Amino acid sequence: MRNVDKIKRLEHEIGRYRKKVADDAKEKRELKDQLEAFQSGSNQVHMLVCMAQTYGVKVTDNETGEELGWRLELAQKPDTQLLQRYEVRTRAGENGGYTVGVLPREVE
Repeated sequence: MRNVDKIKRLEHEIGRYRKKVADDAKEKRELKDQLEAFQSGSNQVHMLVCMAQTYGVKVTDNETGEELGWRLELAQKPDTQLLQRYEVRTRAGENGGYTVGVLPREVE
């Protein structure tokens, strides 16, 4: 095999390698974004469970009296005007809980 042919073959292999590296980097970015979205959703579910346990009503089976869990009723659809006027901030509260604050938005 001539050196020119070897060089062409190796350049082709390098091109394939570069494409694979780029594809892997793109997939890694997409997976990282998905992981962040899943973690955010998990945190929101955790907060809702804590809120239901803290502020909800205990639900029991009418026939057996067995505790089934908690019920916390929230508005079906957020009021968009309300969300435009106020912002919600959360932070880790005392004793491992959460502090949720609702503040008027600053008008610029």
